[in-house]
Amino acid sequence: MVFQARVRMVGRQVLPLLFLSLLMAGSRAASPDDYSYPIGKIDEQIRCSQDDSRATDGSPADDRVCINKFRASVTRSGDVLTFKLDGAKTTVLRSNTKACQQVPVGDCIVYRLVGFIPGSQQFVVSASLYESEYVELVSRRVGIVTQLEGYPHLSPNGEQFVTVAASDAWDIESPIAIYSNTDPPKLLWRFPQPCEYEQYSFDGWDGNDRVKLHTSSDPEIDTDVRRASDGWILRRPNGKVSSGTPLPPAPRPAGPRCP
Repeated sequence: MVFQARVRMVGRQVLPLLFLSLLMAGSRAASPDDYSYPIGKIDEQIRCSQDDSRATDGSPADDRVCINKFRASVTRSGDVLTFKLDGAKTTVLRSNTKACQQVPVGDCIVYRLVGFIPGSQQFVVSASLYESEYVELVSRRVGIVTQLEGYPHLSPNGEQFVTVAASDAWDIESPIAIYSNTDPPKLLWRFPQPCEYEQYSFDGWDGNDRVKLHTSSDPEIDTDVRRASDGWILRRPNGKVSSGTPLPPAPRPAGPRCP
C-alpha cells in the first residue's frame, strides 16, 4: 500500500510533462477539470445555483442560496445543518470548522448543502475534509444518508445515476459506480480501484445505457461503460474489459491488493 501511494504521488508530479508530451503526440489531451474537480462537477439540474457548487471562503455559509431555497426543510445554525423530515424527525450534519483552522489540522470537516434531486427527493451535500472530499445524499423523507465518492450524474430517464471520481491525494474505492435513483439509492455496479494507475473522468450519458468517459491517466483514451445483456461493461485503456465486482462489494483483503 505504501508503494502504491508513492506511485500515485509521482504520477501527480509528472502530470505537466505528460500533458505536454500527449499534446505533441496528438493524443487526447486531459482537461484541467480532470485535476481540479476530483469528485466531478455538480450537474445543473440538481445544483441550487450557478455559483454554489464550490466554496469561496471556506465556510459553511457558502450554501446560503440552497438553505434559502429549501428553508422549509433545511436550517443552518453555524456548523449545524439540520434536515426536517416526515413525522417531525430530523437528521443533523455537524461541521467542525474550528478543527480546520488549527495547527496542526484536527478533525476538519465542512458540510455544505449544494443541490437537490427532485425524482428521488434527496438533498445533495458536499463534505470537505482537510485533504479529501466526498458527497452525501440525505433523504428528504426519512433522512437516510448515503455516502458517494463523486457527484451524481443522472441518466436521461432519471432512473439511475453514475459517480466518477479520481484523486492522487486520497484512495478512491470505486472510481466508477452506478446507482438506482431511488430513496435510498441502491448500488447497481461498481468498478473497483485497479492495480494500475488508472483514472477516469465523466463526459456525459449517451442514452440510458451508455456512460461516456475518458481516462485522465496515461494512456488517455475516450471510452465508456455500456449496459449489456448480463450487466454493465467498462472498456479499459489496457485493452481489457471489466464487468465490475459482485454486489455487495467484498471486504478488502489484508495487506497489499496488487502484485
